[in-house]
Amino acid sequence: MIRFTSLLMMFLLMLEANAQVPGSETARDSLIEIAQTRKDSIRDARNDSIDDLAEKYERPSHVEITMDFMNRVVYMGRNWGIKGYQMLLTAGYYHRTGFYGEITGYHLSKVPKSAQNDPVSPSLAQVDFTLGFRKQLLEGWNADVAYSYWWILYGTSVFRNELKNSIDLNTSYEYSNFLLSADVYFMWGKTSNVEVTFGFGKGFNIYHIFGNDRLTITPTFNVGTGSTTGMIKKYKPDTDPYSDSLANLGHFRLLNLEPALPVAYRIGPVDFTFTASLEIPRNIVDPGESTLGTKPFMLYQATVKFFIGKKVRS
Repeated sequence: MIRFTSLLMMFLLMLEANAQVPGSETARDSLIEIAQTRKDSIRDARNDSIDDLAEKYERPSHVEITMDFMNRVVYMGRNWGIKGYQMLLTAGYYHRTGFYGEITGYHLSKVPKSAQNDPVSPSLAQVDFTLGFRKQLLEGWNADVAYSYWWILYGTSVFRNELKNSIDLNTSYEYSNFLLSADVYFMWGKTSNVEVTFGFGKGFNIYHIFGNDRLTITPTFNVGTGSTTGMIKKYKPDTDPYSDSLANLGHFRLLNLEPALPVAYRIGPVDFTFTASLEIPRNIVDPGESTLGTKPFMLYQATVKFFIGKKVRS
């Protein structure tokens, strides 16, 4: 018993002496810092594994099935009079070389006035066929070019031929979760329109909420510019009291402002996205006199995407 007590006292004296040694606090802080660094490294490695897993689904050749729901029908940042909501179903094949093809069907909940006497059912309002190519040019820099043909099923035959083709050029650059984007969208048929959109956003990632998953919140601000010359000149005669104001849209100018908040949740081969955005139309007619939906309004879009390909190991 005496021997045990002596050993215990010697141990306590050694601890006290060690505590009084110059530099011992610094050594202890260094050990804590090293432990925290290792903990952060392990966390970052786990987070990177989730990002790598997401890329493993997207990089090889694969099929994507996408379902979209939007509470409004919006064209070039504004409401042009088509009421109700729209639903989209897209099936696409994406080759590892960057080439891809898509087919999209549009459903409108309410029939536009131009289609009320049309014999074709507008339950499937439009079908798009798209061929495109996307590639990573440099680290963080991506580009995409696509051609689409629109098969419009509602409205008169004249309306269906107004805009039937489009070319979309898109590029984006991401660095440290900051995202810059630019998009040029040119549409043509018997008439033509062009829309150029610039965007800026900052992403925030949250990992491991329910497992190997990722939640991304990206506050974004988009600026839409362009010209709606074709549709305005075709459907607004010179006798219209607002024709002078509407004719101004023939010039390339600011179309709309769009602060938005996309929230994306990714787990394995499934991607859920919900976006709330405030659409602020600019440079149209006097909001007090216009019927073209010039007042700001909220747009909500929900998207579910499935990646189908070879089985990927986590």
